[in-house]
Amino acid sequence: MQVKFNLEIGNTSQLSGNAVIYWEIINKENKINPSINFIAVNFVVSVFMLDDNLITATFPPVGFQDREEFMLYIRQSRCDLIYAGEITLKNDADYLKSLPDNEYFTLNKIIDHYLALYREKIETVVLNLSLKEKIYMLKKMLINIRKDMSSRSKKIKIPVNRGKLMKLLNDMKNYFNPLDVEIIMELLPIKGKTAERAVFLYVDKFISIFYENYEETQKITDEIEKIQKKLSLN
Repeated sequence: MQVKFNLEIGNTSQLSGNAVIYWEIINKENKINPSINFIAVNFVVSVFMLDDNLITATFPPVGFQDREEFMLYIRQSRCDLIYAGEITLKNDADYLKSLPDNEYFTLNKIIDHYLALYREKIETVVLNLSLKEKIYMLKKMLINIRKDMSSRSKKIKIPVNRGKLMKLLNDMKNYFNPLDVEIIMELLPIKGKTAERAVFLYVDKFISIFYENYEETQKITDEIEKIQKKLSLN
């Protein structure tokens, strides 16, 4: 079942992290409570991340009598608003405590779409950092990735922060030799101390160039060339 992402209030490139998904009730004659015309679910994205995963909290459904009452809460909270479609209520007092299967599926699909857009926003923010901040963020991310390389296979998959990492690496091509950046990308999934040493030498090279320490840059370049011969990279 295809689910449409209908963002009524908010900007897909600047999502707030606080959103409401709502349905309009259509079988009003069979409703448990005739005064309820809308059902809404609020969810928020935590400011913290766990292993580079977004953390969310989703609250139980809430019913509203009319749109003006509903919109009052939306305006006060300045949250994003997403229309999920029409809903048919069952004659069950427990119905408002949780959503039925179809609507629950829709809810999860919309949240997934929202989180993908929100992650893209976070990943794009790194491009607004200073060059110094970008270099040290890159180094920190590479350190974390290398620590995670514990599988027995020769190569590993780049973890969930791949989007942010790739944006950062591609942005580095604007400041440093693009070939150096490409080699980092090639080295990154390769296990072993030699490849790891090469990755961090390239970052150290960026740092020395940033601080205009060209003597140190040359020393690092010479060491990189020796390692490249061992790894058969050119």
